[in-house]
Order: sequence, then structure tokens, then C-alpha cells
Amino acid sequence: MCAILMGGAHPSFAQQHLFTLDECRQMALQNNIKVRNQKLSIEQAGETEKEMRAKYLPTVKAGAGYFHADRDIVKASLDGKQINQLGNMATAMGIDAVALSGIPTSLTLLDHGLLSGVMAMLPVYAGGQIHNANKLAKVNSEVQNLIMRQTTDEIIQTTESYFYQLSKLYENQHTIITAQKQVSSIEKDAELAVKVGVKLKGDLLSVKLRKDELSSDSLKLENGIALCRLVLAQYVGAEDVKAFDIVRSFNENIRPATDYLVNFNDALSNRAEAALLDKNVAAASLQTKLKRGAMLPTLAVGAAGTYYNFDKGRANIMGMATLSIPISAWWSDNKGVKKARLAEQQAMQTRTDNRQKLLIQMQSAYNDLDNAYKQTLIARQSVTTSEENLRLNQNYYRAGSSTMTDLLNAQTSNRMANNKLAEAKADYMLALTKYLKAIGK
Repeated sequence: MCAILMGGAHPSFAQQHLFTLDECRQMALQNNIKVRNQKLSIEQAGETEKEMRAKYLPTVKAGAGYFHADRDIVKASLDGKQINQLGNMATAMGIDAVALSGIPTSLTLLDHGLLSGVMAMLPVYAGGQIHNANKLAKVNSEVQNLIMRQTTDEIIQTTESYFYQLSKLYENQHTIITAQKQVSSIEKDAELAVKVGVKLKGDLLSVKLRKDELSSDSLKLENGIALCRLVLAQYVGAEDVKAFDIVRSFNENIRPATDYLVNFNDALSNRAEAALLDKNVAAASLQTKLKRGAMLPTLAVGAAGTYYNFDKGRANIMGMATLSIPISAWWSDNKGVKKARLAEQQAMQTRTDNRQKLLIQMQSAYNDLDNAYKQTLIARQSVTTSEENLRLNQNYYRAGSSTMTDLLNAQTSNRMANNKLAEAKADYMLALTKYLKAIGK
């Protein structure tokens, strides 16, 4: 089970459980319909591989038939015309005409009989079509596994996006609670100042208005949290969305972008997209070989066994070989080969172009991560500055050298700085996810 409670038990939704980011990832991967469907696609590709491997085995055909004529077909001996007549009858009954090779040409009469036969043919050479078809089936299986990697990356990225968005809202909620405590402290100072006649009652009213604003913002934030939590719970497939919640803490391990810097050319080998481009080229090359193989001769060897009881039971066994030369395909299928070569060239050009785009994507993701890290540094400094500014204004107000407006503005600046820090941390974590995805990690 993806979500594990303390002690290793399965999660119970009777009581609220706080899910970690890793648990949310695992739940999303387990319950997402795209993942389940892609698993079926992988199984289908595996069955196709097995089907193609069976082409290496001999093909076996068996048939039997009985006939009863209203008059004797022959009364003395079989001439060429009568042999052909029997051949047509055998074919109509689904028996290979080869089965007639052992029939005696001299019979006294023939008005009924039983024909049966078994034939096995093994392909010896088919222009590489069987071999290349098997390789193409294997490529398809590898493609389906790469698509699963892509699907997994997308689901994880979406899950983390919802998770960090909700985490940011919880940070904002914590900031509002802190601001409400600050305003309550300011209100006490204002009440005391008004009571002793140092300040006017307008200061107290300004504080009460600010408290109302914070209450309104808190209500809006609670609604936003409820909606975001519902979206995340449904996305990861939580059994009870009402009991679903997350661990309310940000990952404070925010490191410089340089700590994650890698060689982008080397990282290309880790990208599922780059591997898919290679598979696309390989598949196009195999398609060309298959088209070319269809123009080559095919050779097969086999054996046939026949049994008949026209005059008396008799069985025959014979070996055979067939050689097929597709003469008309030499000019009709040649166009198909040229078309396949053009498609192969197109796949190679697309791979070169898209690999360059992937390198650009890596650089862009790294730049975004670097910028996000620097924004967290700026946001932290702003929080430190705003806290000091609030402390000074509180002291100034108590000393009578500052106005209530200045104090409330300082408090607002402090709240906005904390909100910006929460947003910067969320942006950093999302940028890190995007970057790690870009370098195939």
C-alpha cells in the first residue's frame, strides 16, 4: 500500500491522516487511469512479441474429408482428367491436393472414400521479414515502457504542483494567524494609549478594521485550502477526500542550483524523450528492411503425410520444398521501399532537431531553478527586514513617536513578506521538480 501509517499499518480514513509528498506520489501512480491503461499497453506489446516469435516455428495444417458419389467415378484406371477431378474434390473438402500423390492410378471402382492429410512447413529464408518483424515488436515493447516513464513523470510533476500549492496556502494561513496575533497585541497597546489619553480613539478603530480585514482574508484562504485539498485528494485517488490532508511543512532544504548542475549532453541519455527518438529511428529503419524483404525470394521446407482408403487404407509421407519469387513486387514494391527510406530519413532529422530542443529545455529549467533559488534569498531577507521594521514601529508607537498608520503598514509589510517567502519556496520546489524531470532524474 502506497500510504503507510506510523508503524507500517495501512492508512485508515476513519481518522484524518497527514500524507507526505512521497505518499501522495505513490497514491497517484497507483490510482491514475493513465498508468493502468499504459500497463495494459505494455502487456499487449509483450503478447505481440510472443506472436512474432511464433513465426519462427513451422506452420502445420491438417484436414480430412469423406465423399460418397451416386455412381462410380472410375471403373478401371485413373487418367489425368480423373486425377484432376479427385484433386478438385480434395480441395473442396479442405485437403491439400498434395495428399493425392499417393493414390493408385488403377481402381476397379470408386464411389466413396476418405481423404486426410497433415502438412508442416518451416520457413528457411523470408528476406529477413520474420527476423525484422520480431525486432520491430521488441522495439514497440521498449517504446511502451518509455511511454510509461513519461506518464509517471507527468503524474509526479502534477502531484507535486498540487502539493506545493496547498503547502503554500497553509504557509499563508500560518502567516495570517501570526498577523492576527500581532494585531491583537497592537490593539492592546492602542486600548491602553486611548485609555490614558495619549492616543485618539481613531487608532483603536483602525486596528479593529485591520482585524476585520484579516478575518475576511482568513475565510477566503480557508475556502482556497479546502478546494486545493479536494483537488489533490481526488487526483491521488484518496478513499476519503474529507479526511485527506497533508503534512504542513515545507522542505527547507533549499540548495543553490549549482548543486544540481550536470552535463546536459550526458543527461540526454536519461531522458525518455531522447530514447523515444532513438526508437523512432530504429522502427523506421526496420520498416525499410521489411519493405525490402518483401521483394526477396522466400524458401520453405516441410513434410506432408496422407492417408486414404479408396480401395484399401494406405498412408504416404513425403518431403517438400517451396521457393517463391515475387517478380511483380520488384517494380510495384520498390516505391514502398523508397517511401520507407524517406520516412527513415525524416525520423533521423526529427531526432537531431528534438535533441537540440531537449538541451535547450534543460538549460531553461536550470535557469528557472537558479532564479527561483535567488528569489528565496531575496524573500528571506525581506522577511528579516520587515520583522525588524515592525519591531521598531511597535516601539516607536509605544513611545509616541509613530502613528498607528505607520504601525499597521509595517505589520502589513511583514505579512506580505512572509507570503512572498512562502510563494518563493513553492516556486523553488516546483522549479526543482521541473529541472530534475528535464535532466531525466
